[in-house]
Amino acid sequence: MAKDEVDTAELEALLFHSVQVYLNANRCVRGKLSGFDHYANLVLSDALDCRTGAQLGQVWIRGNSVVSVDLLRDVNADRTEPPTGTGSVADDPVGSSLSS
Repeated sequence: MAKDEVDTAELEALLFHSVQVYLNANRCVRGKLSGFDHYANLVLSDALDCRTGAQLGQVWIRGNSVVSVDLLRDVNADRTEPPTGTGSVADDPVGSSLSS
């Protein structure tokens, strides 16, 4: 392995999942990891800028700009039906059991 190459096992586990990529210069991009190589160059689809929310579409990120890559858990991934309720704590069975 060349000195600039990285172990891609962790990236392989994140492939086709929603991720948040932290970049140098305090930048951040979210999207679905749709590709990578052994230099940690990344391809994200449906990407957006974390700070501005600007839609970026498909982006290619150079590996030497990447600080870290985090999995974004989709809270609706396990649902078989659309979510219901107003989104208030009263609709949340866990939140409703909290005492004040």
